[in-house]
Amino acid sequence: VITNPEKYFAFEAISGDQRKNLINLAKIITNMSNGALFGIKETHMMSFNSFVVETIPHMIDFLNYISSVFFFCFCFCFYMMSFNSFVVET
Repeated sequence: VITNPEKYFAFEAISGDQRKNLINLAKIITNMSNGALFGIKETHMMSFNSFVVETIPHMIDFLNYISSVFFFCFCFCFYMMSFNSFVVET
């Protein structure tokens, strides 16, 4: 969704520079979730390493939260409530 928004949303085509920026954003989010730093393969992204290091604890908290039983139950209940609103009783 991040790197190809016009496929999922009603956007006009994005420019090449905008797509590059979105791809770089996706790389940063991926590294945050993996706890990985940019290295020799992507030296142009190494300036984001300090941001990645600072946000890793927050990403771990977020991943723990969305994988918790509480969050699953919340999403399941929300899904069931929205599903039931579309059911037509006869």
